[in-house]
Amino acid sequence: MMNRRNLIAALAALAASPAAAQTAGADGMRIVLVGTSGPLPVRDRAKPCVAILVGGGLYLVDVGPESTENMMSWRLPVASARAVFLSHLHSDHIGDLGEFNMQSWVQGRERPLALVGPSGSTKSRAGSTRPTRTTTASGAPTMNATVSASPSPPARSSPGSSASRQAPPPRPPGATGT
Repeated sequence: MMNRRNLIAALAALAASPAAAQTAGADGMRIVLVGTSGPLPVRDRAKPCVAILVGGGLYLVDVGPESTENMMSWRLPVASARAVFLSHLHSDHIGDLGEFNMQSWVQGRERPLALVGPSGSTKSRAGSTRPTRTTTASGAPTMNATVSASPSPPARSSPGSSASRQAPPPRPPGATGT
């Protein structure tokens, strides 16, 4: 189970990597507050999302609705995304998970996007498209996406179909009819 202490430890480990100091500038790390609003709409503010650029990679803490749009508008290097850390599974913290996964792939992300979070996070991931970059025989990129299957709704019957034909109700005793 992911708690704040484990999240902070994981982020500290990322910051301590030797590659981080070489590629993220003099400070070794860049933190961008991508979304800072709460669950209720606030004009011009995305829901919770913090982007951490370190070691040539992009790591997110939460990915609330509208955050992907901000990252794209601000030209953050979404193709370098490595992992998304989820603090908890409320919709305002995970609402853009599928969109971010897709957009970072479209921009050129070549490795799977890791998802780290509390119990139930794998179900959140199962509900979003999980693209992976592959190539055709000619070397052109293609997208293999796995989408979790939800149960199919019951088949609807059309008039005259066998599913819509039901036995007539039983007749009362002594009734005659056609």
